[in-house]
Amino acid sequence: YWRMPEKTAEEKREDGFFITGDLASRSADGLLAGADGSHTDAFGRLLLTRPGVAAEVGVLYTDRTDGARSGVVPLGGLPLTSVVNTSTGTVLGSGATRRTLRAEPWARLRLPFVRSAPTEVGASAVLQRLVFVPADGTGDTMRVHGQRLAAFAQQPVRVSGHALTVRLDVLADAAPGPDEGALPGADGRLGVHAAVTDSLRLGRMAVVLGAGVHQADGAVWPSASARATVGGLSAGVRTGQRARSWLETNGLPGRVAPDATHGSERVVAADVAVSARRGDWRLGARLFGDVTSDGRHLLSLGDTAAAVVVAEGAVFQGGAGLGVGWRETVRRGFYARLDGTARALADPSTDLLTRLDAALPRVWGVGRLGVRAEDVGDGVLDLDLAVVTQAWTAFRSRRVDPATGALVLPEAGTPIGTELPARALVGLEATATFSALASLFLRYDHALGERVVGAAVTAGEPLPPHVLRFGVF
Repeated sequence: YWRMPEKTAEEKREDGFFITGDLASRSADGLLAGADGSHTDAFGRLLLTRPGVAAEVGVLYTDRTDGARSGVVPLGGLPLTSVVNTSTGTVLGSGATRRTLRAEPWARLRLPFVRSAPTEVGASAVLQRLVFVPADGTGDTMRVHGQRLAAFAQQPVRVSGHALTVRLDVLADAAPGPDEGALPGADGRLGVHAAVTDSLRLGRMAVVLGAGVHQADGAVWPSASARATVGGLSAGVRTGQRARSWLETNGLPGRVAPDATHGSERVVAADVAVSARRGDWRLGARLFGDVTSDGRHLLSLGDTAAAVVVAEGAVFQGGAGLGVGWRETVRRGFYARLDGTARALADPSTDLLTRLDAALPRVWGVGRLGVRAEDVGDGVLDLDLAVVTQAWTAFRSRRVDPATGALVLPEAGTPIGTELPARALVGLEATATFSALASLFLRYDHALGERVVGAAVTAGEPLPPHVLRFGVF
């Protein structure tokens, strides 16, 4: 990992020329066959600033190859909790791979058309290719490539105490290739999105409002949002729509059956949150819910195929969260944090809704108990030692489609549709920071893994018994 040094805070106050570059690469095998991964990412940016003007050009390049297995199933009728490694489980499609290549150059310009709030414009181009090679070379290699041109303009405006921001985005997607490839018949698309946000204060209350109009895939729809905050209380509501994807309208021949007969997915969501502090204690609570109309979901048909299915009518989901913190910002001594969430889907009366309801646990939570010591040795060293835990109730999760990487609702009763049992994980963490410049970390994940076997958060992908991670930044 390499990065060119950036300017200090004092130097950034001056106008000048800045160069930033990142290069990151990783290679890893896994506990099970078909889990190898090789990733390379490169990033470069040039930034020029002058009084009232700024210009930026950059490029991002990604090359990632991952094992694309179809999951792990038990041997000899063993329960899922026994699937820990290749000696007790069968890896499906261990020879398959999925590779993604992506290049994205962009340019942005800030101009002083309005002195107090400069205008910002930008443009980018994306070239991306997906290559899926089936296991053991059987079947045809799938290739899909896409291109997108995008442009935007954004203008902040202050009017009588209102902090307005107006933004326009235009996205042009070329028809995915090759012409007779995995998405036959898919056409190019043009999307136009206009939105305005407003921030204002009404006495002690801070309010953020938003409204927009959008056009994509032949559909036009509005969006809106509002959030109000006063002290430790906040509430918000938002509504919007999602255009259909190429996978949903065209499918993948032999793998995904499409559904192009219904309208776009629409969502209305709301939440209310409150927080309070008393001495060393901090308490927070949140209620949330959403109503989705014509929601589109990928459903497994056995273990090798899938279909796009629309949940006709309105589907309501809701839940609540609670968090408690004790001495979270203490500089020396013990501290703790515990967060829990509960959720449910109303009236899961159909196969689709039953699968959707089972995709997440009813209840899950995370906790952290640690001890911190800052400014050890006259400010040379900061230490943080902690025990972390995660827990969840039984659920069915989603499975990963090997060809696309999309998440699919599994079918109950199939090898990849088995319910994942309730589990709790424990990990150990240690971090040492030297003079606020260099950090060393040590992580021991799933420390009780040999006793808590078969823990998984994605169907067909058991977690390794334990993992030791370490590094320096």
